[in-house]
Amino acid sequence: MEDYHESLYKISFSYILNLEDLAFKITEDADKSYDNFVASDIEGPEENALKLDIQESLKKAIDKLDDRGKLVLQLVFYEELGLKDVAKILNTSLSRVSQIKTQALKKVKDYLGEML
Repeated sequence: MEDYHESLYKISFSYILNLEDLAFKITEDADKSYDNFVASDIEGPEENALKLDIQESLKKAIDKLDDRGKLVLQLVFYEELGLKDVAKILNTSLSRVSQIKTQALKKVKDYLGEML
């Protein structure tokens, strides 16, 4: 039994990994430095959870907008249309689209401020 525990003890040390080797395996970068691993863009569980919380909060804030505000934000930020194009689609003036966008963004910002 003593031989078994001694063998187990020796084997346990054979699985210790070098942190730089681990970083290279995870990031698969040619440069195997620890600094690159720590500064990498790999998201951890905390970042994922925070990102999901922010997305959910933003969705709730946008849902509180009127239909016109939602549409303008969707066309500007999701469809990446310019304000001129949005004005043509909505058959309204450029200045009115700008007002709707500004008001919608303010409402979203205010709602998010209340949540924090």
